[in-house]
Amino acid sequence: MLIHKHVEMGCDVLVLASTETYNSELRLDYLNPSEYIGSEGARVIRVPYSSILPFFLMKKIRAYSGVIDILENFKPDVIMFHGPCAWELLVVTKYVKRHGIKLYVDSHEDKNNSARSWISYILLYKFFYVPIIRKCRKYVNKFLYISYESKLFCNNIYGLSDGDLEFYPLGGIVFSDLEYKNRRDKSRYELNIKSDD
Repeated sequence: MLIHKHVEMGCDVLVLASTETYNSELRLDYLNPSEYIGSEGARVIRVPYSSILPFFLMKKIRAYSGVIDILENFKPDVIMFHGPCAWELLVVTKYVKRHGIKLYVDSHEDKNNSARSWISYILLYKFFYVPIIRKCRKYVNKFLYISYESKLFCNNIYGLSDGDLEFYPLGGIVFSDLEYKNRRDKSRYELNIKSDD
């Protein structure tokens, strides 16, 4: 929704994405690095993981090849960084510091989907992700949380104060009353739900 709306507003939008995707069986899979126009109308660059360490580590560390060069060529004036748990946040904040632009980092992590095992909590979060977040915090305009549970995670795991955070609910389309009723009636008919259910 965010990409779609910014393209619709006439913004020049570039999406840098990893090569991760979900295949037709809804299993995690990987694409080749590529560049294309996405379904929302924005240019998408799929960047490869850095090859400094083995692939299984790089996908946890989330370090990519060529990001700083892409940023220098594109020259964004605002960056939205999806999920603070990445080595690449250090690279992006280097660019932000050099050019004085705005950086927002959204957080969708909570105790139900992140740092669930002690290995993940200690090795990935406590000793890797959290130090990166703390080092980059002064260059981030706001950390945006998508739910109350994400806010608590940002407070308790990342050590971010309420002043660092802003609520950022997921976007959507609000239909007219007539469109809502038509969609509702159609779905209830297809599911054989009676009007008094």
